[in-house]
Amino acid sequence: MSWLDPLLDETAPADFAQWAQSQPSLKAAWSACDRADWLFWLAAQIARDDRERKYLAVAGAYVARRVRKRRLAPLFPTDADVAVLWASSVPRADTIEVLSPIVAFVAASPFAFAAMAGLVVALQALGNLVWPIAMTTFMIVWLSLTMLIQRVRIRRVRARLHSFDWAAARSGVSSALAQRARGATAAQRQALANELRAAIEEPGWLRLV
Repeated sequence: MSWLDPLLDETAPADFAQWAQSQPSLKAAWSACDRADWLFWLAAQIARDDRERKYLAVAGAYVARRVRKRRLAPLFPTDADVAVLWASSVPRADTIEVLSPIVAFVAASPFAFAAMAGLVVALQALGNLVWPIAMTTFMIVWLSLTMLIQRVRIRRVRARLHSFDWAAARSGVSSALAQRARGATAAQRQALANELRAAIEEPGWLRLV
């Protein structure tokens, strides 16, 4: 029986088993692996309790989010984003990052500009008065929509947290890491794996031997 047999189950990433069989030990596989999603899976199989699983969820989610192509967080947080809130010991700070109101502010802007443009056309007979009215309306619509969108975002995340668990966190973080790995060059993929490996090893709980 190889070192891999006790770890393998239906959650194993595609092609991982074939690659892992070429590695002489778990420690060797951990050091050689250049796929962050595979590393995350290995660590998830080794984690012994909820504390370690939550640390792993936070580490994996942070690494996946740092290399996200867009600078702003998504309008509605992904499972990897929610995993940070579910597992983090500093939820207030993480909520600010995951549910930044700037995202809602940006999402509301097209509607506010459209309202302003429509008002300028509709009230052009007022001459110079149209612009103060349009700008005032623009700000009111923009701020109102921003608050509405942000409220919806917060409610949706709170509802998801009620039923969120390790299985959802693991799936979300693993999917995010796999997506980053698929779209990366060999050098980027190695850098991502190295970053995750360092983040997981840092607390010293990972025991490979």
